[in-house]
Amino acid sequence: MQPTTTNIKTKVLAALLTIAALAAGQTAWADNINISADATDLAMTDGNTYTVTATNVTITNRITVEGTVELVLGTGTTLHAPKGIQVSESNTLTISGTGALTIDETAYKYAGIGVSDQGNCGTVTITGGVINIQGGSNAYGIGTAGSSSARCGDITITGGQVTVTAGNFSGDRYYAIGGLYGYGSLTLDWTNTTDYIILNNGCYGLASFSLVDGKELYIEAENGGNNLIATWARIEKRDKGLTLKPLTDQFNRNIEVSSINDFPQKYAYTGEAFDVNYIVKDVLGTTLTKGTDYTETLSPATVQNTGNYTLTVTGTGSETSGYYGSHNAVGFEVASDLIKEEAGGQKYITMGQQIPNDTVIYGVVWPSTGLNSLKIHHYPDNNGRIAVWR
Repeated sequence: MQPTTTNIKTKVLAALLTIAALAAGQTAWADNINISADATDLAMTDGNTYTVTATNVTITNRITVEGTVELVLGTGTTLHAPKGIQVSESNTLTISGTGALTIDETAYKYAGIGVSDQGNCGTVTITGGVINIQGGSNAYGIGTAGSSSARCGDITITGGQVTVTAGNFSGDRYYAIGGLYGYGSLTLDWTNTTDYIILNNGCYGLASFSLVDGKELYIEAENGGNNLIATWARIEKRDKGLTLKPLTDQFNRNIEVSSINDFPQKYAYTGEAFDVNYIVKDVLGTTLTKGTDYTETLSPATVQNTGNYTLTVTGTGSETSGYYGSHNAVGFEVASDLIKEEAGGQKYITMGQQIPNDTVIYGVVWPSTGLNSLKIHHYPDNNGRIAVWR
């Protein structure tokens, strides 16, 4: 069968379009485009996947996203995009793979990933990679920049080792992720136990926060403090960096990361031996039972005389079941200078020194105005109430 004139014209037109696309440096039918070492500009267009294939690639200008695109960080590769990635409203960027991405020289009022001076941020999803994102001055790491009315989009991080840092600011404060209050969302998850998310200065403004499929992330404690479950209240508007890590069942059962609560650091000497009282909780906040979940070791073993003591709690289980490991030893003191006696024989508690603001001892919160001295008297015939003099 001979081709018709119409068929010939159609094929010629298709060939001309293909030649035009080749001349522009991209094949029109490709949905997977390699980013090579000699690339300096990158405009990612709708429906395409862009894969970093070279060991070291630097895109000098700000990368742009149009439509829905995916950026794959190939194994062993590094993409340096100093000016960041522009993802405006109605556009979607997904970053995947195991390679590295660094954004560290973003301009004034440009988010590391998101929008520049004006406009709303699009949708950003990160599923893998070693990623470091720094926002420009007066800008978020991911989200918006420079405009009080700019809205953040939907941000999802489900895997990888991701560090997001807010830019320096003048006037309004900026955070790792965020935008205008009440818009956008943040969804977090983890894929591998080695994943983590570092939020330098926390987040702000998002309408919703969620964790995927019931999996939890915990906030790694600093300076011997307690590990806490990541919640919006704990990551919003922070003035320091927060490291979020996967909370696995095995991690939660490790006594080493448990918390010891309601444990006074100083006891009054009475001459009698006594038990110390405290509460042990795992990372999820479950109260543990002494003798069932853990054992107690005191040094010295009997708490009676004045001096310094240590408490250590040790799990009764193993890495495969029950609680295991030991909590770092916690120190406390038995002191004789806490209880004094007045001329009339009435006893009272005193610190005998300047009391720091808001100090808590024996369940009593000292007033916020610093005190030079304080006496607490107990009246058994006055319904158990105390009287305070200063």
